[in-house]
Amino acid sequence: MPLAALFATAFVVPAHADPLKAPLGTPPVEAAPAASSDHQGPAAFAAADPDDGLVTGSATTEVAPGLNLTQFDRFDSAGWVRGDTLAVDLGSKVLKPAYLSPGTVSARTPLSQQVARTGAVAGVNGDFFDINATGAPIGVGIDHGQLQTAPAAGHNYTAAITDEGKARLASVFLEATVTLPGGAVRATNFNSPVLEKDAIGVYTPLWGASGRATSVAGASRVREVELRDGVVTAVREQPADGPIAAGTTLLLAREAGADALAALMPGDPVGVTYAPRSDAGKIAVAVGGNEVLLRDGVVQPVDDVAMHPRTAVGFSADGKRLWLATVDGRQADSRGMTELELARHLKSLGADDAINLDGGGSSTLLARTEGEAAPSVRNAPSDGGERLVPNGIGFATVPGSGKLTGFAPAPAVAT
Repeated sequence: MPLAALFATAFVVPAHADPLKAPLGTPPVEAAPAASSDHQGPAAFAAADPDDGLVTGSATTEVAPGLNLTQFDRFDSAGWVRGDTLAVDLGSKVLKPAYLSPGTVSARTPLSQQVARTGAVAGVNGDFFDINATGAPIGVGIDHGQLQTAPAAGHNYTAAITDEGKARLASVFLEATVTLPGGAVRATNFNSPVLEKDAIGVYTPLWGASGRATSVAGASRVREVELRDGVVTAVREQPADGPIAAGTTLLLAREAGADALAALMPGDPVGVTYAPRSDAGKIAVAVGGNEVLLRDGVVQPVDDVAMHPRTAVGFSADGKRLWLATVDGRQADSRGMTELELARHLKSLGADDAINLDGGGSSTLLARTEGEAAPSVRNAPSDGGERLVPNGIGFATVPGSGKLTGFAPAPAVAT
């Protein structure tokens, strides 16, 4: 049926037509998935122009100088869509990027707690994660230039902000070396939830309290080496339980990686160096994603079948602007978007590059509005409330001087 006919026969405005009054926890129409990833695999690339439908409600509010929140409701031939977007002007001297996390890699908390911990005024959830075991992010995380977590390969695209304050779709890889008494070997992972065959992973106290046994599940040979002050203090055939003590580094390895560490004994000297390597230069903040949606203004051949709640980040060609976007889904008044629709949505906002972050029940956007002491959830998560997530990306404001710089007199309004 043509879109015009649909409007002529049945036009029903959703219960929260005012996007700023959207109730948190609108009941979902289907259960959330058991994994943090909603990616269904690529389908045939649809090149046809989308039907953008009719925007039935839209409102924009200022969160901070250079940071605006836009919320919209839209109806098209596939149904209702509701979305939220944080538009960020990185030229603002007031804003600074924030890596949102609970403080350790393998912990998960509501995004609202992570925002409060960092003092951010707005943000969205971040990476896909090991939802059924450690809870740790699958991809790369960087906070204030310091590496938090990094996989060997396959999940290295990030939403990044460089030291120069430019937003980038960046590929980030681990450069890590373990110097043994007999020579040097390469480490493949850093605080990573899963080690593939033959890998060597480096773990620090930043890892947190989750066990590491599932990281080497199915391995035929395992070796864990405990280091303190560059000296081996313990060697084990299975990972120990509990958090890693302050000042301690662990090497966890399997198969060929375990063989490389097999000769180590307590008292042996071992050096470990690690750093992120990026095609975007030095990075201040980065969170991982799975699918590139836009590259150089071109929509990529991503899925156009599965509709889910979504979170994504878009970047302007000059790196001066950033868009943090969520789309509600699995609800009667918002069907979600396919990856292809999401790519086109980010392009319509002005993005030249864009990356898909964790969606489904993880999709969460928080923002502080005028008069609020703290940010609040602005979208409607499909789980009915905030899912526990490992990280996110947001923005805080720099401290003010405390000096009055202006005032705006206005006439009194009779009540």
